[in-house]
Amino acid sequence: MPRFARLHFPGGVFHVISRCLNHEFLIDGTRDRAKYLALVGSALERCDATVLAYCLMSNHVHLVVRAGNDPLGRLVKPINTGYALWKNRHAGRLGPVFAGRFASPLVDADEHLLELVRYVHNNPVRAGITTRAEACDWSSHRAYLGLAEAPGWLNVGEVLSRFDALPDAARRAFASFVEEGAGEPSSVDLSGMTAGSTAKTVATDVGDGWRISHPIVGDEEFARRVFSDLQRREGTREGKVGGKHARRPGIDELVAYTCAALGLEDWEFAEHSKRRRSRTARQVITWLWVQVFSGRQADIARALNTTSANVSNWYGRAVRNLVDLQPVIDAVLDSLPRDAPFIEWDTSQRVHFRLVARQE
Repeated sequence: MPRFARLHFPGGVFHVISRCLNHEFLIDGTRDRAKYLALVGSALERCDATVLAYCLMSNHVHLVVRAGNDPLGRLVKPINTGYALWKNRHAGRLGPVFAGRFASPLVDADEHLLELVRYVHNNPVRAGITTRAEACDWSSHRAYLGLAEAPGWLNVGEVLSRFDALPDAARRAFASFVEEGAGEPSSVDLSGMTAGSTAKTVATDVGDGWRISHPIVGDEEFARRVFSDLQRREGTREGKVGGKHARRPGIDELVAYTCAALGLEDWEFAEHSKRRRSRTARQVITWLWVQVFSGRQADIARALNTTSANVSNWYGRAVRNLVDLQPVIDAVLDSLPRDAPFIEWDTSQRVHFRLVARQE
């Protein structure tokens, strides 16, 4: 039987949409929305993921999530189940609050992250609730602009850093960017509304029994990386990685070999985190830990005494700079002791299929 899988791509950016049953207004008012956001914060304490943006509407919720190695369900299910129990208890109602499974299209962050955050922040504008995104108190837009305090779990730095290195300039540029998109219509791609047809297309073109529950928004190169990772992880679970049991090194060992590959002294790595080689080392370490060794971003945060938001930023930059980082990555993998087998993954494998393309 084909496997109808919810796509899991560590480090990938997902647009998570949870819709209320029968389009009812079940997340309406300050108390409801404050409770939902509190549950998001609680779930993130136990889940290896980062939220980059959000918008709460009366009958649905949008989250822009950079996944870690935990499946998305470990983040979303405690939030939605916890909210449903709380809502039923306080509203004297019975039955489900959310309609079926949440949607979760995977978005190529290099090409579409900014577009996705703008799309999410402009939801109240498209719905006719406000004329400008910054007038909504229940999206992350005001936190991005510095008009409201950002929740501790919200990572605004990854997106703002793409506009300008200076915070005030980045906020102004981001505000203009979002306002420019205020008149855009709903997107069937970013909203996951093309899930059914995409699953059939992928099942036909991949030809290996995989079916994907929601679309991939990106080009073929991005999609090949996704499917190569999916197949590698399946092989790991089935013990098919080079005929060996894959074992990851300790983070301290990975740090040591990465520093050696870059000619970086331990004290430089620890004390000068903003220097170019130190930044490169952190990106390489995070990418290897998450993508190659299937570790959790939270492990890196604890080991290096930093925040999950910082680790998410390193990972995002590593994905964008992967071509430049590849020689260092190869050097680190080549230097690992032979008695510590590691996962190898053939990135040259070509998987042909059609994708959901952005509507121009």
